[in-house]
Amino acid sequence: MTVQSSLAQRVYVNSQPGRERLQQSQQLLKVSSNENALGPSPLALAAIEETLSGINRYPVDDEVFLVQKLVQRIGGGLASDQFLAGNGSGDVLRMIVQTLLTAGDKVVIAAPTFNLYEILAKNFGCQPILVPLRNYTIDLQQVLDAIDETVRMVFICNPNNPTGTIVTHAEVGAFLAALPEQVIAVFDEAYMEFADDPDFPRMLDYIQQGHRIVVTRTFSKLHGLAGLRIGYAFGDSDLLARVRQAKLPFHTGRLACLAAAAALDDEAHIAQTIALAQSGRSYYYRACAELGFGYVPTQSNYILLTDLPLPSEQIAVAALSRGVMIRQGETFHLPETLRITFARPHENERVIETLRAICG
Repeated sequence: MTVQSSLAQRVYVNSQPGRERLQQSQQLLKVSSNENALGPSPLALAAIEETLSGINRYPVDDEVFLVQKLVQRIGGGLASDQFLAGNGSGDVLRMIVQTLLTAGDKVVIAAPTFNLYEILAKNFGCQPILVPLRNYTIDLQQVLDAIDETVRMVFICNPNNPTGTIVTHAEVGAFLAALPEQVIAVFDEAYMEFADDPDFPRMLDYIQQGHRIVVTRTFSKLHGLAGLRIGYAFGDSDLLARVRQAKLPFHTGRLACLAAAAALDDEAHIAQTIALAQSGRSYYYRACAELGFGYVPTQSNYILLTDLPLPSEQIAVAALSRGVMIRQGETFHLPETLRITFARPHENERVIETLRAICG
């Protein structure tokens, strides 16, 4: 959401007609942040409850326990020194930029994408180089073409946020083979669990081959723990040893680590969340065809709507007035688009009915 559109929504909500309309509407439905509509993992909640009486103590071995669970879960012969946890994947990305780059370094970013990469690069004095998508998809050859001897890192969001598109295993292999030795590749896989394309990259293969890769993931989406702020990275052990230098004593909280460890074992919650995204994907494809909206086929738990009959800001503000919060694409420099998170079936229906009422 742009500053302008965000302001427009706040002005509406704070106005007397807006307050009355929202009070009369159903409970606010937030489908703007790609959160898990099922809520948190029940096993994670149980772990939190069991731990509450001990939160007067600093976390000591809790992150070690989480990393051990991740080693077991991800496998591939990776060792514990190839993992690192943090306060959400955003915190992990911050540590990566802080420790692996130096002020003045150039960073190549395939964009539109998650805007934190550009923000972090600028915050630490680096120069971001933005490479445009092709048909809403990252073009790895264009990323390579943008690299010169001054570039030290590339960011690849896969599936890409906000488009939901992916680069494939073979494409990543060719990309890494051509990547100059001085360039570190960071693959943000915050949404990878929702991808069902058989050609989705198997990053373990490339880590085992010795490529200078760091992969980041999160417990915010699949596991429903966004409010706890817990994420992790894995990859090249030498790189992660450097990243670990940015960690503070007792860096990650006890509740977050133990809840995340429990969530990894919650197979039922994982399966239900993935099924919810897949059913939402199919529902929105049909609904968009009926409404005449364009959309980008997605491998994630959200969809990007295109070819809208009205300006996206107008639709977003009108939807909020009806109690439905969606994300205007201007946030991602795609101003005439809307991004919507898949929710539970009756919530998906409410979103579509809202769009139908607004757009006629």
